[in-house]
Amino acid sequence: MTENRLRRLVAGTILAAFSACDGQAVAQLIPIRTVPVATGDQFLTTPSANFGMAGLTYAVDDSIADGWSNPAKGALLSESSLLSAPVYYGISNGGGGGLTFPATGLVAGENWFGGVTAALQEIDNPGTDGRFWTGGAERLSDVSARNVYAGGFVGRRLGSGGWSLGVGAGTARLEAMDGVDLLYAGAERIEQSGSIHDLRLGVYRESGRDRASAVLVRNAVSMTHDVTYLR
Repeated sequence: MTENRLRRLVAGTILAAFSACDGQAVAQLIPIRTVPVATGDQFLTTPSANFGMAGLTYAVDDSIADGWSNPAKGALLSESSLLSAPVYYGISNGGGGGLTFPATGLVAGENWFGGVTAALQEIDNPGTDGRFWTGGAERLSDVSARNVYAGGFVGRRLGSGGWSLGVGAGTARLEAMDGVDLLYAGAERIEQSGSIHDLRLGVYRESGRDRASAVLVRNAVSMTHDVTYLR
């Protein structure tokens, strides 16, 4: 039996964006990845009003989703609502897949706004082609794992100048991430455990001639892999 532990930490990341009539500056959060698998679908836990097919996006306001990227953009909410948009995805060539059941509530007040979200996710491991199991009956814990996500944001409009301020936080308890099996060829068993923590502080301003948006982000990912080999 061999034990191999992998820890990843993404912290102190600053995500900022500003746009005006005569120029713009943009940035994005890029987490550390160690496997050649697009895991973006695994983390689609928040409903969106303008989510395109194949992940294609346009430069349009999305009041349902914008508050999760910049909490201050919750000021764009026009009404309170309850949302749920279950998501299923699969990875080609027997690479596994996942099913997510999210629930989101958004509140739009005269001055205050906010949102809360929670999601339960089941990740299916790749098929029994020799990469995970070398023999014997598979247990349910070998076939699938569950991840739990939760988050929220709250903000306030500041006077009549078009400014708003917001804070947000999110957390996740992970038992599986897509593609980890590719790291350990020939492993008899892989047990994963870890977490994601995300904190955001944002400001937003919209006037008749320009917009300004900035958000400070701290995002941390920690995962442990216990790997078993038979010799």
